Amino acid sequence: LMPVIGRESNVSLVTAAGLLIILIALSYLVTFFRRSKNKYLHHKDLQIYLFQLLSLVASTYIVNSTHSSLQSKQGLPIINQVISWMTLVSSLIVPLLSPTFLFLRLLSILLSLMSTYLLLSTGFDPTSVYCFLTVFSPFLMGGLLLWKIAIPFVLVSCAFEAIQVTTQLSSKRLFLIVLVISDIMALHFFFLVKDYGSWLDIGTSISHYVIVMSFTIFLMLLSGVAQLLTTKRLELWEGTKRHSL
Repeated sequence: LMPVIGRESNVSLVTAAGLLIILIALSYLVTFFRRSKNKYLHHKDLQIYLFQLLSLVASTYIVNSTHSSLQSKQGLPIINQVISWMTLVSSLIVPLLSPTFLFLRLLSILLSLMSTYLLLSTGFDPTSVYCFLTVFSPFLMGGLLLWKIAIPFVLVSCAFEAIQVTTQLSSKRLFLIVLVISDIMALHFFFLVKDYGSWLDIGTSISHYVIVMSFTIFLMLLSGVAQLLTTKRLELWEGTKRHSL
């Protein structure tokens, strides 16, 4: 979905990915609704998933519409920009409104985050944020690109949290295992740090070590976000609830 810098954006792959996610989500919801007999999935919950599916459809359309508009030198349509920002803001809120049944919550997280990810998947350079803005803004563009990179990590962290809940293992023990693996990686890159050669080689080796060392803090943040997305539910007039298996 993300061509290298300098190549033309492959919008058809983004469209195919969006349609594939929609088909998978629809098939899962239909199958689950028939088997559960409304035990975990109610009609008001179906409205949330319908909204997320429509958001995926809108994201797929906006990617194509924005690409065509920019190619024809007409600029970014204002309606596309508004919907893109609304999709981004709602991507972390709507999953908290979905049922707390574990697999339904994971599906909701996937649908919400993929809606944003599709909007950012037309390239792996500043052109990938053109659904949100076309005026050069380094901090805003950088933030969007960082969020694009973080989305797969958030999805993996949520799946990791689901494994912890399903197996009833201690979250602290699992997190310590991940930290040990990160420390081993940091130790590996520490011995690869160079103090000779070109400045590029020296800077690259130091950067790799610093990135791996910072990954521990990043994991702590991801763990908190994953726990929030998978275990909490927002009720308009009630308190938060924890998920069920």
